[in-house]
Amino acid sequence: MFDFYEKAIGRISQFLPHPYRSVAGADIGGEDILDAVKEALANALSNYSPFLPGGLLIINSGKEILFRNTGRIRAGLEQAVKGGVSDPRNEGVLVLFRRLGIADRAGTGFPRIFQTMAAYHFPTPVLREKAEPEETELILYFLAQKNASLAKGVEPREIVSFLLEKSKEGATAKEAMEHFAIGRTNASGILNDLLGQNAIETNGKKGRGKKYFAK
Repeated sequence: MFDFYEKAIGRISQFLPHPYRSVAGADIGGEDILDAVKEALANALSNYSPFLPGGLLIINSGKEILFRNTGRIRAGLEQAVKGGVSDPRNEGVLVLFRRLGIADRAGTGFPRIFQTMAAYHFPTPVLREKAEPEETELILYFLAQKNASLAKGVEPREIVSFLLEKSKEGATAKEAMEHFAIGRTNASGILNDLLGQNAIETNGKKGRGKKYFAK
């Protein structure tokens, strides 16, 4: 089973989108998107039923990934999305993945996946069950939504207020991302719009040394 996991992740990771994400000035890409995909596969493996026909299926079309496993969610569909309760069908498998740092702590797997996809402005994943045959499906979509800069509901005036609080020291795009819990695309889009409106200014630097200031 673990060999299957490694082979599947190896193939999937080659086709994942590479959204920009900076840590200490270095572009590490969408590392947390890969983590979400790993979580999705670990969940499918730890919840599938070997006693039902169909097994486990993964389909990667490039624009979306489907994870389908036999068996329904024992904690219930609504509870799985909400999080906080863990009732895996194959407890030993999930324990293995947790010890390897692949699966998240109990009851947080699906919420974490949904949060990661939202942070990169991808459409909300679909999590559903079927009664005949008993199956669970999770679909992750990798097409950026329109108007991504507004996806998290952060208003430009909030960014300006944040920069005013920073006063003379200013703030980097990364600091704005962390303060408002938004993605780089979102933060950069709003900051660039404000620059175009001459509502804010920069220190003239590029890269990680670039800071923004309220006028």
